[in-house]
Amino acid sequence: MSAVIVDDLRRPRRALAARRASPPSLAGRWEFPGGKVEEGETPTAALRRELSEELEIEVRLGAEIEAPEGGRWPISTLHEMRTWLAEITGGQPCVTRSHDEVRWLTVDELGGLDWLDADRAIVDELTRRLGPTSSAGPQGERGASRPGADKAHLLAIAPAAYDDPDVVELTRQVQAYYLELYGGPDSSPMTAGELAPPYGQFLLARQGGRPVAMGGWRFVPEVTQTDAARPVELKRMFVRPEARGRGLGQHLLQCLERDAAAAGADWALLQTGRPQVDAIRLYRRMGYREVTPFGYFAGMDDAVHLGRRLDGRAVAGA
Repeated sequence: MSAVIVDDLRRPRRALAARRASPPSLAGRWEFPGGKVEEGETPTAALRRELSEELEIEVRLGAEIEAPEGGRWPISTLHEMRTWLAEITGGQPCVTRSHDEVRWLTVDELGGLDWLDADRAIVDELTRRLGPTSSAGPQGERGASRPGADKAHLLAIAPAAYDDPDVVELTRQVQAYYLELYGGPDSSPMTAGELAPPYGQFLLARQGGRPVAMGGWRFVPEVTQTDAARPVELKRMFVRPEARGRGLGQHLLQCLERDAAAAGADWALLQTGRPQVDAIRLYRRMGYREVTPFGYFAGMDDAVHLGRRLDGRAVAGA
């Protein structure tokens, strides 16, 4: 099963493409997201589950896209695939494992990607049905819409290297913010290698093709709770001022937590400062509570140390 996720079921202008990160034989090629039907599932229920697991989104399904000769799309001589149009109704596309990038593209642009063979045929059929869309607005936008949001401002969250130029620019902005707030930049030691698999992960959110938020996690040796076996520390959480107030920080935080948990982490820890009132409010709303001071800022009076279990259980003593 797969889904052609579009910006608007009534008037589709852009579709979401996902680039495979694994297995090696498929890495670097593009597909429409989806997966297999498990025993006891209906095809549409399986598709909704797969999209929730792969992209952390909820969708409304539209019409089924049938092959030109009718019915299903061949994957191999033994297997076939069914495909539906879909529209996002909840969440933001966040890829961290099986895919390493997602893009919102006009129908015209879809043909320029290196698609898996089965999906290439679906692209050709979409192009035939929907026709040219080059006049439909900005092209090559990377991202997905929130319910009720302007459909031209599409957003997605995907892995990025800590030394990626877009990340470097956002890091410059957050350091300028710290300079204004604290009188100096964040000088805690951190390397790009710590924020890359298997030691960590760094995520970048793009909206309308523009980087708007970032955050990462890394495994830490300090065990500040008696039941923390593999804690991670969240680092460089930042949302550009003009992108705040839309729930993006919460979506990014949830994406980081799920990715860390998938990598084997049992706790998420973070350090922030008392002047960052909005950030602290978000963390508390998401279930974070005070933990034993740890790491670089352990001895600083205005430092706030928070954490929560990634299995949803309450912090002891909270």
